[in-house]
Amino acid sequence: MNSLSCADVAEVVEEFALEALTGDVRARVLDHLEHCPFCRTLIEDLSGTADQLLTLYPAAEPPLGFESRVMSRIGATQPRRRRLAASVAAAMVVAVLAAGTLIVGRHAVEGVHPAGSGHELRGVQLVA
Repeated sequence: MNSLSCADVAEVVEEFALEALTGDVRARVLDHLEHCPFCRTLIEDLSGTADQLLTLYPAAEPPLGFESRVMSRIGATQPRRRRLAASVAAAMVVAVLAAGTLIVGRHAVEGVHPAGSGHELRGVQLVA
């Protein structure tokens, strides 16, 4: 890895201070900072300034109803449709399972066994 010069670091110092550099360039800047106290001091000052800028902007909550208005504008009716479709699918699964249970239960009472089961269904009285 070839090291950067002070002029090279000066070109990317803002991005580095804001932690916007990634990959090879960031590694090369870090390598340069190990050996250059001038650039290291410059980056420490800029990083401190960037950190202070974040605290200057006051935190604000969005106004009441903001989320509802945004969701209605982007057509957020699809999640409701998905929930409805999921509910219908779940109801169908329950209905199929219930029907299957009734059919198997009725066949067991009539003495009919599932094809190819090879087992006889018997009823026994449970004693506590």
